[in-house]
Amino acid sequence: MKKILALIISAIICIGCVTPAFADMEGPYFLEYEAVMTKQDGFSEEDYEGNLLTVPAGATVTVTGEYENENSGLKYAHAKYEDHTFDIPMRYIDNVNDNVNKDKAVRLSKSMSFKVINPEGAPIRKGPAESYETIGTIPVDTVITPEYGTIPNVSMLPWAYIEYDGISGWTQVFQFGYCYDYACPVDKNSEYTGELLIMDDNLMLYDTISHAINRASEKYCVSDKIPAGTTLKFESYYRFPKSTIVFTEYNGVKGWLETDESSNGFGNQTSAIGENHDIMVIDEDGLEIFTEPYNSGESTGVTVPADEMFKTDMRSYRTVYKSNGEFVDFSSFGDNDYPDDDLLEFENTYRVNYKGTKGWITTRGFYGEGVLISWDIDPYYTAGELELKSRFDSDETVAVIPAGKIIKPIFDYYGTDDGRYNYCEYDGKYGWFSSEDPNAAWEVNVVLTLPEDVEIYSEPRSGGELLGTIHAGEEFGNLYSTSYRVDEDTDTYYAVDMVTFNGIKGWIEYDTEIESTYVRELIVEPEETEETEATGTLTETGDAVTGEKSPVKSMVAVYIAVAAAVALAALVTIILIAKKKKSK
Repeated sequence: MKKILALIISAIICIGCVTPAFADMEGPYFLEYEAVMTKQDGFSEEDYEGNLLTVPAGATVTVTGEYENENSGLKYAHAKYEDHTFDIPMRYIDNVNDNVNKDKAVRLSKSMSFKVINPEGAPIRKGPAESYETIGTIPVDTVITPEYGTIPNVSMLPWAYIEYDGISGWTQVFQFGYCYDYACPVDKNSEYTGELLIMDDNLMLYDTISHAINRASEKYCVSDKIPAGTTLKFESYYRFPKSTIVFTEYNGVKGWLETDESSNGFGNQTSAIGENHDIMVIDEDGLEIFTEPYNSGESTGVTVPADEMFKTDMRSYRTVYKSNGEFVDFSSFGDNDYPDDDLLEFENTYRVNYKGTKGWITTRGFYGEGVLISWDIDPYYTAGELELKSRFDSDETVAVIPAGKIIKPIFDYYGTDDGRYNYCEYDGKYGWFSSEDPNAAWEVNVVLTLPEDVEIYSEPRSGGELLGTIHAGEEFGNLYSTSYRVDEDTDTYYAVDMVTFNGIKGWIEYDTEIESTYVRELIVEPEETEETEATGTLTETGDAVTGEKSPVKSMVAVYIAVAAAVALAALVTIILIAKKKKSK
């Protein structure tokens, strides 16, 4: 039950990320701070019932988020005052907080670098919000590799905590639509190869990221149109929720180019971008390799069979009509004649080299039917013996993973009615397990409180030795969580969580009807283990089956691959936005 709720929450988060400015950064994404109303006559706004609410001059408010209005460029604060939330222009409030220290940060899920691209440099602030005082500047072209930030998912990191030139503070690396101080260099930590294939005759380079993402007028273009079929190299990129902007060069001119999607949020076959990923064909009939993307060109006569795992180095996708598979050119539609979303479907195409045969395989479907792609999936802990199946839709057991192991999935799959399945390796054998299995505890890494006492045991399900008690209201670290149904005839579920509390590490159990309270993210320091190189397959180190050097949290895996469980909902959201904004 807890997993279902978590997936729903993740869906809401992912849908919110479709908007260009990631406007509502509350909860774990934003560290609240206190501010004072500076407008002399206060600030007033009406609630939904028409009542006029006022924050008087000099009043203290709690800021729970900051955002920028996409059209006006004005910056606002979500601020709570006397049980009401106001959207107050930032110029009317004064942040009264001092330095926010490292103890408010969380360790990042993986290593990732950021390069300063703002000619004026990137500011270092006292805290993770624009209202904090600037205490230093990182010069242009400087590359930083932070270890801590406001959220663990480095691919969506808004603020990083760093130490630079003797200064400790916070720098804003991504803000989804208006912060362009940094881009990501293509290096050994990048999932991109730095190669780009142009697939549209109308693409040009722009002078800035902002002009590229907004498809500004040609006066901001710095190059001629790039012919389809041209292969380019790019050295850095900036990732948005709906596309990736790359810094590349054409005919001796450098500039920014949007890849992956059009300005209205749909894949329009404009380019294919080089990526380093493992992929797996799950289509039972296999997939045929063609010489060109989207099953164009000629057939090679080679079919990749189901359950094969191999490499891809380039990917593109587009939107097609379900009925005939024809490409949808959204720029040809007017204000009121957008196609019904029920008629649309995604097509993904991958460049592969399968046993010496080079070409492209293509699959269709919102849930990635046919092909799965590897990405940074959160690890699981086996609370009991966990069976691996030969296939997500099979009852054949290929291996049993003992309790007490950390499992790092290679793929996950949402395309069944039974929830999410994960593909992993154990002891040289590969197979699938369900995320709904009570013995599969998913990584949480948050600090919580409960409204009643719970006892800590050395084993799950109140087994083994009694280690201690967490009293109501006391903070504890929740490391892994699973749940089980008490009775098949009822909807009563019990949470089973691995926790850390006052030096004790053990398991608690409680009715899921008892609501826990989120306090903050939990900093998880890397464990002292012998370092091994991460590979496309997983290796066993001590009691942990992991392809990483440490089992640290990546809470919101969002954009390495679109979370399949929310793809359909996200598409509907994009369509609604597109209908309002119109194709540019």
